[in-house]
Amino acid sequence: MKAAPKSLPYPVVRRLNSPSRKMRFADRLTTHKLTRWLGIALVFLREIKHDIQDTALIDQEIRSFQPDLLYLGHIMPLTRALMPFLARQALPIVADEGGKGLIYSWEDHGLWQRFQAEFPQKSGFKRWVKQAINGTVRQLSHGRVTQEWVFPADIQAFFNSNLNLRNALSSGVPLERTQVIHSGIDLEMFPFKREKEFGNPLTILVPGRIEENKGQLDAVQLGVLLKEQSIPFELTLVGERWNQAYAAKVDAEIQSSGLEDQTLILPMISREELVQLYHKADITLFPSKYQSGFSRIPLEAMACGSVIVSYGKEGSNEIIQDGKNGFILIASNFLAAFDCISILINNPGLAAQIIHQARTDIESSYSLNNYVETIEMYLLQTLQRCPV
Repeated sequence: MKAAPKSLPYPVVRRLNSPSRKMRFADRLTTHKLTRWLGIALVFLREIKHDIQDTALIDQEIRSFQPDLLYLGHIMPLTRALMPFLARQALPIVADEGGKGLIYSWEDHGLWQRFQAEFPQKSGFKRWVKQAINGTVRQLSHGRVTQEWVFPADIQAFFNSNLNLRNALSSGVPLERTQVIHSGIDLEMFPFKREKEFGNPLTILVPGRIEENKGQLDAVQLGVLLKEQSIPFELTLVGERWNQAYAAKVDAEIQSSGLEDQTLILPMISREELVQLYHKADITLFPSKYQSGFSRIPLEAMACGSVIVSYGKEGSNEIIQDGKNGFILIASNFLAAFDCISILINNPGLAAQIIHQARTDIESSYSLNNYVETIEMYLLQTLQRCPV
């Protein structure tokens, strides 16, 4: 996915195919009536080509490296032939799940399997075509891409939130062993620092890509309420304009509400720049409405000395203790958010107490060292249960 190259002390092979965020030539053909079936055929052939290439590469790396176990990270954008291929490997499999990768792998079998299930073969000619295609793919893939879809029967999985674990289990993903290991952050990269006294003006930071489920419009609506109550504030939105239509809606709301002077919108910035914003922010607002994942934004804000105010989504309710190290509000309840802010402005001692408690909690429970050590223990336990 065009990841920036990095110099690492271990080999990294960046050759697996992944979907493009932009429509390619074949994809565009599927959107026109006259070329729809040609486009579908080309997209199908492209995906089969990627299935064959990617399973060959993975097989080559397994044979060369001879691992003790297979560790699955962000598998959602990878070939749909991955899981059936891995199901035939005599190796323990550990999935590191931070979203819905396992769910998509369980539910979306890819175009090759759709072809197996849906391509008609009642007539002799169509049956011959399907058999010819199956035989060709089987030969080209050396049996790595098969007609049968299977899912590994003994995956060990750890999730970075209880939310993600519940989502996977409720979707029926078959897992042999599960555990929740909340993500950790590098405390040296997110040092504790307060650059100003709380309030006057109130500084509010909203990090995250600009799209509807991230809730930037809610932050603007809160700004409207603060302005009506004559509370000086500065609102900073920072993130990639992921959804242009929604971003334009946010811009329009800021202008129509007369908040141009109080609001700053920044593009995606470096981690160092984001840390500086955390240090300046009295409040980091996390209005996400996503019902999956586990965002590190609350962890980062709590580590840096900014009061986290969240809707409790993306697993944030699993680390925020309401009123102790942050605040959890009902989504879009701007009056409750205003009341919370008023309490903090009028009681700077409470704000300081929450800020320091948050940093203490991050240091004791959510450091990167603790996170990595817990994962290493999980991997060792997997090898003890499933020796190679």
